Amino acid sequence: MNHHIYNFGNVGLFFGMGTSERVAVEENGTIRLKRFLPIGITADERVCSGAHYARFFADMRKYLDHPELLEQPPAAVRFDEGMAYHEPKPKKA
Repeated sequence: MNHHIYNFGNVGLFFGMGTSERVAVEENGTIRLKRFLPIGITADERVCSGAHYARFFADMRKYLDHPELLEQPPAAVRFDEGMAYHEPKPKKA
């Protein structure tokens, strides 16, 4: 595990992607090469609790495994009280 090397308090999560790797894996008794993209994540523990991070990473893994879920609209949208929201204006053709 890495620790952030900054102390500005404005970067809660830092994601870094490495170079694609080919690794031999066994699937159904057959060995084949499979490509992987290593991802490194550094989290600032001062931003939120470990329980919040655990839920975030569980959701992230779910969406990485099943990106088609991102095309479905959410069941509900929660708004912060006291904040102003508006619908984006449609772009003119």
